[in-house]
Amino acid sequence: MIEIVLVLYGIAPEQSRAFVSLRRHIARLGVDYELVVYNNDTSLHIPDSAEYVAVNAEGNDMLARAYNYALQRAAREGRKWLLLLDHDTEVTAEYFEALNVFVSKAAASPEVVAAVPEVCQQGVYLSPIAYNIHIGPFLYFRKVFCNTAVSQKQCIVGFNSGAVLDVDFITSIGGFSEHYPMDMLDYWYFLQIYLHHRKVIILPVAIEQCLSLMDIAKEMSSERYRNYVASLSLFAAELGVIARLCLKIKFVKDMLSQALSHNKQKFVRYTIKELISIK
Repeated sequence: MIEIVLVLYGIAPEQSRAFVSLRRHIARLGVDYELVVYNNDTSLHIPDSAEYVAVNAEGNDMLARAYNYALQRAAREGRKWLLLLDHDTEVTAEYFEALNVFVSKAAASPEVVAAVPEVCQQGVYLSPIAYNIHIGPFLYFRKVFCNTAVSQKQCIVGFNSGAVLDVDFITSIGGFSEHYPMDMLDYWYFLQIYLHHRKVIILPVAIEQCLSLMDIAKEMSSERYRNYVASLSLFAAELGVIARLCLKIKFVKDMLSQALSHNKQKFVRYTIKELISIK
């Protein structure tokens, strides 16, 4: 019924917050499942286990390719749902209990193709959000919770990790776009859900995640930041002229903040480059 993919880099499964919490609570999941551990670190080999199927990539496939592998495997084996997990997400018993309820009811609502939990980091709300489809998520968005009303012009976006996606639907849109190998991939497929007039359910539970974007100066390398802003520009181009203008404003604000911060000055040139590149 459910294919679970856990993407790792630089750590063994037993060191992963997600795997440890999965092992503790997976018995609460009341449906058949398979766990795929996708290892993107070529310096570390992870063998198969009785608990999971291990995939050792030949290079760093990041997220999109890892998810596509799991998607294709799920489709071959006739699984209905694909659950995405990052190594630094902590799932709970309540999460799996909510997932059981969702799966049992989803068959009666074919327009529903995704479910997401609330995601927090040390008590700070991170996801899901809703944004106006015309202006994009760059300057303004709002928190959305279970049973929150959302207008027809607003797109709901949840984080990759913890999201449960309909295998047939994601397959029908060509799988996960490898134009977004890591950053903004979640924004891309939730946009496809919106454009195809499908629905997202927000689960009445919260899970914890450690997100590098929360403290860019400390957690993100210059290379990662360069890829991040390039993905922002690519996504803005998909949304249209007004969204591109909003992203320009965001980049100007970010650039000024980075120039005034000693820890963030290394990012200024990448922000300027992307700002100039937006047409």
